[in-house]
Amino acid sequence: MASCSAGPPSSPRFALGTASGDFTVTALHLGYPASGITFAVVVMIPAVGWTFLSLNEVVAFWYADVVTRPLGASFDGHVSTSRP
Repeated sequence: MASCSAGPPSSPRFALGTASGDFTVTALHLGYPASGITFAVVVMIPAVGWTFLSLNEVVAFWYADVVTRPLGASFDGHVSTSRP
């Protein structure tokens, strides 16, 4: 019987999300707030696709699940950085 467990934090899905968040913050120089807002908009894509474009609900779920990682990492990075 297959398990539906999301896996440990070291899973490739977790690493992909964290790496995406780090990429937008550092390589694209968006900074934490802009990166978080960007991923908040990207999270809405599967919701719109499922609601209006008949996107498969399984695809929409996993897309949103993967994209929530960099969203959380971006806002976490913003909150945890020290400010002058």
